[in-house]
Amino acid sequence: SNGNDSLNYSGPGGLIVRNLEFAGNGHTPDKSGVLLQGNGNGEPASNFCFEDLDCHGYGMGGLTISAGSPVLNVKIIGGRYWDNAVGIHVSGGIIDNLSGRTVFDLYIKGVDASGNEWASSHGPFGLSINGAQGVKVDDCSCNRNGRKISGAGHGGLLLRLCTNVTVLSSEFIGNADPERGSDGQGCVLDGVQNALVEYSLSRDNLNGGFEIMDESDGEWNRDVTIRHNVSIGDNTGLMVFLHGGTNLRFEFNHVLNSLYKAVDLSGSGPDDRLILLGNTFLNPGNFAMEAELEHLRKCEWQGNLWPSVGSFNVAGLGHFTKAQALLTALERATGV
Repeated sequence: SNGNDSLNYSGPGGLIVRNLEFAGNGHTPDKSGVLLQGNGNGEPASNFCFEDLDCHGYGMGGLTISAGSPVLNVKIIGGRYWDNAVGIHVSGGIIDNLSGRTVFDLYIKGVDASGNEWASSHGPFGLSINGAQGVKVDDCSCNRNGRKISGAGHGGLLLRLCTNVTVLSSEFIGNADPERGSDGQGCVLDGVQNALVEYSLSRDNLNGGFEIMDESDGEWNRDVTIRHNVSIGDNTGLMVFLHGGTNLRFEFNHVLNSLYKAVDLSGSGPDDRLILLGNTFLNPGNFAMEAELEHLRKCEWQGNLWPSVGSFNVAGLGHFTKAQALLTALERATGV
C-alpha cells in the first residue's frame, strides 16, 4: 500500500471486490486496506459486496466505510481482517445523534475480525459499527483485539448509535486493555435502538462480556434484548453502565465463572425498568452482583438462578445477604 489506502472508492456503487489480499505498510495512521466513501456528489451509493478479503497491516480499518453521504446495501462476507487498528470500521457520517446516520442495510457474515491491536482514535476493535440503520452481524469472530496497546476503546464488537440491529451466533474471546483494565469488552451496545444479541459466546474478556452503555451524548438505549448467550470467564458477565434507557432486557443467558462479578449495574439507571429474566449465574468471582442502590430499585428480576453465588455489594450498603439483595431487586419467581 506504500502508506496509503490500498483501494479508495467513491462512486455510485455496484462494486464487488472478491478474493483479494490487501497488505499495509507499517500501520500508517488513518489508512485502510479498503476505504468506501460513498458517492462523491452527495447522492446515495448502493450495492456493495466485499467477499473473502484478507486485509492486514493498516492504521485504521482493514475495511473502512466512511460515509458522509448515504451508503445502502453493503455485504461483507467471509474473509480475515487482522493486525489493524480496527478489523472493520463503519462510520456513518455525522454520528452525534441518530439523525445523522448514513449507512443503511449492512450485512456482515462469517468474518474473522481478530488480532487487531494497533492504536487509533477508533480502536482497537474487531468490528466497530457507528451510525448505521439495519445491521446484521452473523457468525463472526471478534477475538484477541486490543491486547498490545493501552488506551480507551478496546473490544470485540462495538455498536454505537445504530438502529434495527441483530447479532447472531458470534464469538468474542480474549479481548483486552492491557494497562488500564477498564476496557476489553466482548460485545458493547452504546446508544442503540431496537437491538437483539442472541446465541453468541463471550469468553475470557478483560471487562464485560455483554455490555449496555450510553457514552453517546443525547442518545439512550431503547428496546435492547440480550438473550440466549453464554459468558465464560469474563471479568464481568453482564454489565450495564448507563444513565437512561427504555426496555432493556437480559434474558436466559448463562454466566459462568466470572472472574470478578456476574452482574454489574452502574450509573443512575434506566428511565424504565431493566429486566433480568431466566438467567443463570454460576461460580462468580468476588461478587455475584455489584450495583448502585438507585439502579436496583428500577430493575425487575424474575426466574434467575443463583447457585453457588458469591457475595452481593450495593453502594452505600456494603456487603449484604442474598435475601436482602433479591428483595431489593424485586426477584419474584419461585425456585431461586
